[in-house]
Amino acid sequence: MAMDPYIINLNEALTKLINTYNTISKIPRSYGTNIEIYSSDMHMLEMLGRHSDVRIVEIADMTGLTKGTISKTIKRLFNKKLIVRYQVEGNKKDVYNNLTKLGCEVFNGHDRYHEERNAVVHDLLKKVTDEQREFLMNFLESYTTIIDGYKDGK
Repeated sequence: MAMDPYIINLNEALTKLINTYNTISKIPRSYGTNIEIYSSDMHMLEMLGRHSDVRIVEIADMTGLTKGTISKTIKRLFNKKLIVRYQVEGNKKDVYNNLTKLGCEVFNGHDRYHEERNAVVHDLLKKVTDEQREFLMNFLESYTTIIDGYKDGK
């Protein structure tokens, strides 16, 4: 059976989108500070900015990342003085993470960056109906679930 040309074009468009995103994510940005930070580290900083006093295991639950990956990223953010790590008295097991003042500056700069980018997306979405928006979200969520199933290499 021949592949549907529409499916081929859709897969090519999604691949181009993913590749473009991956290329952009490899460019460090400063977000209005003197600290350059890569996209993966920025997304971890964003997670910490939106969920204060959070432990690595909680971040893993929210993101689907491994605790090892999170630990390495947390260490980079700590070394850049963007986060502080602490333990609560009487509980030496759990280590909590929070943004420093500099971390908050980067976090807020990143928010401004997204506001500018989101304005473009908002303009695109003004042209579609609520039903089309709902379809788009459902499609992306379903497609992501399908792709996630390929992690085992099958």
